[in-house]
Amino acid sequence: MTNTTTADTTIPFDYHIIRKPRRRTVEIMVHYDNRIEVHAPANLCEHEIARIVQEKQPWIEQKTTYNREIRKQYQAKSYVAGELFQFRGSAYPLLFDHEKRDCRIEDGALRLSLPVIPEGTQPIPQQLIAQLIAIWYQHEALSHMRQRCQHFSQQIGVRPLLVGVKSYRSRWGSCHQDGRIYFNWRLIMAPDWVIDDIVIHELCHLIHANHSAQFWQRVAQHTDTFKITRSWLKEHVLTLDL
Repeated sequence: MTNTTTADTTIPFDYHIIRKPRRRTVEIMVHYDNRIEVHAPANLCEHEIARIVQEKQPWIEQKTTYNREIRKQYQAKSYVAGELFQFRGSAYPLLFDHEKRDCRIEDGALRLSLPVIPEGTQPIPQQLIAQLIAIWYQHEALSHMRQRCQHFSQQIGVRPLLVGVKSYRSRWGSCHQDGRIYFNWRLIMAPDWVIDDIVIHELCHLIHANHSAQFWQRVAQHTDTFKITRSWLKEHVLTLDL
């Protein structure tokens, strides 16, 4: 794989080309910090890559503008007492205690149990607190997604082989041909009706593996809010993260 950085005089931004021998198509990625990567076949000439990038320029500029003007308003979590964390559509302040249980929703707060730190010793690292909360989110997401899949599977008339969670960055769920279904664990931060719509969507893929008219007709038999759900997720995607 060879990497080159390219700037075309007709394109008002730089982009980084990553060539992959087995790739057959061109994929453009705009990162959070507005780094632009172009994943391209190894034998595709730079002129053709520049043509594709120029063709996608409006989309790229839309993404970079979004990153500059919208995404920067959202700060990474600090994991301090009182900070709000989303869970199934509600916000809970983070509180620390020294109970036996690790992490739970209790008395209107997200309570995380930490060991007592003797005076004069180093405080518990923020990274460890973040890890404990992420593990709790993943556990809760798995339990909830399995329960909702069981509920809607009976309605839709399907039976997934396995229901799991993954740390996807650009999708909310996936359905495999062998019947395995996975959900983005961050989805547990969204309201219940949003979660249910994504569950229905993935379960319907067990019947229709594509996004054909028949697929959407099947989805519509079980929810009439999926268009609203897609809009909600696009608008609130940055709030569903740590």
